[in-house]
Amino acid sequence: MALSEAEKRRRRFLKEKKDAGGDIQSLQAKIFNRDFNVNFDKEGNILGYSQEKMTKKRGTFLETFKREQVEILKGKNSDLFMVKQDPIETSVYSIERKPIESIYVRTEKEFVSLIDISKSKTYNIKTSFDKSKLFVQMHKTTKNKFKNVKTSEATIEGTNILKFYFSSVNDPHFLIHTINVKLQDLLEQDKVEIKVPPRLYQCSVYTLKLFDKYVRS
Repeated sequence: MALSEAEKRRRRFLKEKKDAGGDIQSLQAKIFNRDFNVNFDKEGNILGYSQEKMTKKRGTFLETFKREQVEILKGKNSDLFMVKQDPIETSVYSIERKPIESIYVRTEKEFVSLIDISKSKTYNIKTSFDKSKLFVQMHKTTKNKFKNVKTSEATIEGTNILKFYFSSVNDPHFLIHTINVKLQDLLEQDKVEIKVPPRLYQCSVYTLKLFDKYVRS
């Protein structure tokens, strides 16, 4: 008779408890200190990480890291970090902060532009803050340009993602946070709402300029 998922979990728990020494405290310590699985692509971009078993996605890599190695990601945006292979010991990997250039620029056509604060009602994309929330919206005249395209298939300059970078005031080289917004969401919603870390509104906001005019209110 096949075991239910609940019974499998119970037996796995009892086995792990026994292996840890038989008491809950030892088991908790063992679970806490378990290694992490990190999934990443050929450029080293981190796609996900977990102490649980992970399935490697096609065309990606899956490596095991000690908890101490993954601590650098705790409470941070993993998009700002990358997995790096040791050039000599090719079986050794580390997690490092991405160079600013690799975060911002991937082709010669891409460059970051500061989104200026403005009360202008003429824009393609507008961003605004409300304490712990970021709002991004597309002007209705801009939306009309996509009216004959399925929103799920819409692209601009070959991409369907709008990238926003948050840095120290007027210093794009001191990156604090990044946010990606789907073009589809902007087309389908009046305003895209995103929860952001506290005080992010104090940062300067930059973007890879895909539309002509961005404003920040």
